[in-house]
Amino acid sequence: MAAADNLTIWKYPNSLIFQGSSQNISWSLTTNLNMTRTDLNIYQNQMFVACLSQIPGNQTSYLWKVNDTVGGGDYFNIQVLGYLEDGRIISNVTPTFTIWLFPYGETLTKLSVIVISIIILGLLSCFCYQLNHNKRSELSETISRESYRDYYSINKNENLGQIKITVPARIAETSL
Repeated sequence: MAAADNLTIWKYPNSLIFQGSSQNISWSLTTNLNMTRTDLNIYQNQMFVACLSQIPGNQTSYLWKVNDTVGGGDYFNIQVLGYLEDGRIISNVTPTFTIWLFPYGETLTKLSVIVISIIILGLLSCFCYQLNHNKRSELSETISRESYRDYYSINKNENLGQIKITVPARIAETSL
């Protein structure tokens, strides 16, 4: 390969991607020759996993839908192989990344909404409990004050006067 022949990958997956996401891989080629074909292969721990695509040589980007055929794990990278018209092959690899097997991006969004909702409900229940607890404390304090006042009033030696109770004759004859 001549010194001027170079394949540069300038757009590649972030260090953590999710299964079900779409990843754009883009590259540029510095050479006087045309490419006849480009292969994109995925490796894990430097071992071949699958060929993602074989595309025409004039195409310089690929949108990869991360599906379950690749699986998940750490230490993935993508190799871009450029086949030149004189038979030579030039290549480059992306930095390593992790594929998280969490079910598809929309589920992650739904899960985030659920988790945030649970947190908000938890905070609201704590607030309501505290509010209710404060009201119960105030009520308990009020009842205690009233009970003390009633107790104090009952145990005072006062002449409250006479109370007259009239019992109807029918009830008076009934034995309990």
